[in-house]
Amino acid sequence: MNSKVYPSAQYLPFGDSAILIELGDTINAELNKKSTSVLSEKIEKAKIKEVEEVVPTYRSLLVRYNPLKTTYEQLVFQIKDIEKNVTTNKCQD
Repeated sequence: MNSKVYPSAQYLPFGDSAILIELGDTINAELNKKSTSVLSEKIEKAKIKEVEEVVPTYRSLLVRYNPLKTTYEQLVFQIKDIEKNVTTNKCQD
């Protein structure tokens, strides 16, 4: 079995009030440190009012949100913009 880090995050609905953002299919300390932790921090710093909680794991993030204030699609759009900025900043380091 080949484990990998995804070239871009995969966004999956997680019930009716959360998004699962997968960054790879392996438990990897580098993935956790450079991608999961950084993206989690950037989402929290963006202070998206509809986001209630961000739960980082080794290879993914769970983002809980209020479905009465936003839709899955709207929030994915906002987070993809944040992800794009994280990827761009990593390339500039």
